Parts: sequence; structure tokens; C-alpha cells
Amino acid sequence: MMFRKSLLILKLACTAVSFVASASAALLADPFAPYLDGNAPAIVREVPYTNAPSAGVTVRQVVFRLRDDAEAFAVIATPVTPRTVAVELQSAREHYSVKERCIFCDIIAQELQSHSRIVTADQDFVTWCPYASRFPFEMTIAPRVHNHDFASQDDALILRLARHVREVITRMKKSLNDPPYNYLLHTAPAYQHQRRRPGYWSTIEADWHWHIEILPRLTRVAGFEWGSGFYINPTPPEDAARFLREVGV
Repeated sequence: MMFRKSLLILKLACTAVSFVASASAALLADPFAPYLDGNAPAIVREVPYTNAPSAGVTVRQVVFRLRDDAEAFAVIATPVTPRTVAVELQSAREHYSVKERCIFCDIIAQELQSHSRIVTADQDFVTWCPYASRFPFEMTIAPRVHNHDFASQDDALILRLARHVREVITRMKKSLNDPPYNYLLHTAPAYQHQRRRPGYWSTIEADWHWHIEILPRLTRVAGFEWGSGFYINPTPPEDAARFLREVGV
């Protein structure tokens, strides 16, 4: 129930923040009223847009602090695409321009064929430990059927996703002694409601594939990682996936 509620809130959030540039704070906050953390209400900030063609232009940042029993997460609308997501978007677009296929669909097919890094899979979703995992026991969850926009998925599929996520988290908690973790949703940006460079997101419906990344907090990011952008992972993803698969749930 917890994961279903969280994922449905995320779906609502992804839809709402698409209109952050034009919606008022009150209209934007209303759908979240039952879920907002009373001690950390929505924050609305007007900040200068340094890349604007004329002076005095501002953009609105809206930060929601949402709660789900003891779990909490933030939904943040920003005026730019975060660098990590921008790199993924660019890589997906470049792969599609050469192969005319979604890179995530290709990865899913390859992982299912080799199976060495698969944690669990059902008729709708696949979870695997990425080949170049940054952290021990890092996992990615993605739908088998291509879809670029998490917010467009129907509630029945979200319910099945919640069951899948619950199984994955249970495996992680049982095998790793209930570690702290982050889970991140990467979905398509609000490309329908923004001015953009010609052709920049023209193939996004075909080249992008929404997914969830789960990052157990088992190691600390140190100076080498911060300075180089490279990550040292002492656990091969094949070993991590096998260990998670063998856990009874």
C-alpha cells in the first residue's frame, strides 16, 4: 500500500510540475494537500533566469515536501534539466539517431538474454543491476513495454509497479540488513509545455524510456569520486544480482 500511494503521488506530481511555469502556487499545491508534510509546506521561490534574453525575467521554483507515513520525498520543479538526466537524454537521442531503437529497450533485451544481472522480472517490469553500477547493489527498474512518460501510465499498471517495487525493496532490506537508500524516477521532461531548440526533443517519445534507480547507501562518496566523476564499486553487479535473487520474499 505504501509504494502504491507513493507512486500514485509521483504520477500526480509529474503531471502537475509540467505546468509549473504557468500555474499559480495555490492551484499547483491543491492536488497535494492530503499528502503535504505539515512541517515543511510547499516552498515557492522566484529566482532570476540568467539566460533570459532581457533583464528582469524570473522563473518559479516549486519545492514540495511530501510524506507517506515514515517515508518522505521531495518533488522539485527546476527551470533547467539536471545534468545527470540531460546526459541520459542526450545519450538516448544519439543512440536512436544511429540505431533507430530505444537504448533502454536494447539494454533490457540484453539483460534478459544474459540474465546474470537480473534481480527479478515479471510480465510488466524488469529489475537489474546495471553493468557499470556506480554503487554496490545499485538497481534499475524499467517497464518491459516502451514508454517515455511515467505520468501517462494508467493506475492499474502503477499498482503492479508498486508490487514489483515492494518485492525489490524487500529483497534489498532482507539481504543488506535494511540499509538507507534513495530511489530516483527519471521520466521525460515537460517537453510539450516549453520552448525548446528546434528538433531537440523531436524523437523523445521513441528514444526515451522512463525508469527508477535504487541506490543503497552502503559506501561513502569520497574525494576521488567528487573530483573525477568516476565511481569505485567493490561489488560486481553480477554478484549483487545473484545475492538479491537468492533472497526469499
